[in-house]
Amino acid sequence: MHPCIHACNVRSMAETDLIRMPAVLRTNQAAADVIRDAILDGRLPMGRRLLETELAAELGISRTPVREALLLLTADGLLDNVPGKGVTVRRVSDAEVEHIYAMRSMLEGYAARLAAPRITEAQVRLLHESCQRLGALPIGSAGALNVENIAFHNVVLDAANVAPLRPIVRRLLDLPLACKQGFWDDEANRDASVAAHSKILRALEAGDADRAESEMRIHLADAGHRIVSAGTGEGVR
Repeated sequence: MHPCIHACNVRSMAETDLIRMPAVLRTNQAAADVIRDAILDGRLPMGRRLLETELAAELGISRTPVREALLLLTADGLLDNVPGKGVTVRRVSDAEVEHIYAMRSMLEGYAARLAAPRITEAQVRLLHESCQRLGALPIGSAGALNVENIAFHNVVLDAANVAPLRPIVRRLLDLPLACKQGFWDDEANRDASVAAHSKILRALEAGDADRAESEMRIHLADAGHRIVSAGTGEGVR
């Protein structure tokens, strides 16, 4: 994870050292990955305008791979490109968060059901380790908490072993993360996620498909509600 990005409306991104990059950065995908990380852990907040010239200077590359990176992230739904207004980090509404989590509940519930009879001992061990790490992470470390949360859900997807599910769910995993900063500021939300992951893990470990699906659906319905209640999205109720 790259060092912290600071909001700045006056000085350029290069002057404020918003994104520090490895010495060698050559591809649009590498640039997209770094910008994506900055969006998902809150260093580039929702609504922030992104300028090609500033990003290129900060990353130490030409504008062409930056332009291509922004196109990739726009296609992934993380950025908005409005003619006359430029590229901004996409704002995620409460309604969209609710839709995303409803879709995740269905898809990941299905994945958990499939994973229950297929999960390996190595994958169970990975889930145990993820639960331990998530519970040990400090409140407010949104980037690390997001990464660990995604790691758990990705192991369940891997255990389900249904190729078409992976790209769909993984894209849905990314979309609401930009508005989860306030969510991870509340210890109750982290602890609720740890408890829910533990219940899912126990069901998977027992090979109980019905319970694994149910616990995953309950977890994601609750998480969606908590994100909206945290008041970090656009149009918060």
